[in-house]
Amino acid sequence: RSLPARAIAADKRDDFSMTWLVGELDTPAKGGDDGGFDALGEAKSAERAFRSTGVETSLKVLPGETHVTSVHRGAEELRRLFGG
Repeated sequence: RSLPARAIAADKRDDFSMTWLVGELDTPAKGGDDGGFDALGEAKSAERAFRSTGVETSLKVLPGETHVTSVHRGAEELRRLFGG
């Protein structure tokens, strides 16, 4: 899979950013149990793909967290992201 060449319109990129929050253990390689889906690998891949189109991106890997436990950190991480 690949992103369309114009995933985000050029005139919107300066005001747009994407952040991924994903658990370090949310991957089959680390024992993740989300049906074999590699959320960590997919998040890394998506972050690189969007960055390559000129979008400001960041990826926050939550140490020791799984798919289920990382959900509980989302609100806290969003508050930090927005300076609250």
